[in-house]
Amino acid sequence: MQRFLVDGEERDFVLEEAIRTDFALVHALRGDRLGNLVFEKSARNFSPVAAMAGRVCIAQVEELVEPGELDPDSVHLPGSSSTGSSWSAPTSPSPSNAAPYERGRPHRWP
Repeated sequence: MQRFLVDGEERDFVLEEAIRTDFALVHALRGDRLGNLVFEKSARNFSPVAAMAGRVCIAQVEELVEPGELDPDSVHLPGSSSTGSSWSAPTSPSPSNAAPYERGRPHRWP
């Protein structure tokens, strides 16, 4: 417990340190090469926070667009939020290059 000054009087508080990870793995709907990411549905809740917690953010994007194509108001995580980025664009599994457990499954879940 540490003592902090709040509203002119000292109080005891437990100080929780932030979690800092080496890598953050996130999945985004769209992203550009500058690191701007747009998330879909419930991924908007925790993916930006998880991406900022890592020293390096690795983002798998459904659609990789050129810089400037994303509407600035629709960006959920700006590229300046992380120190480094790596991109992985998913490919639709075909019978020739898919793992046995991927064959016959849809690429994108409804």
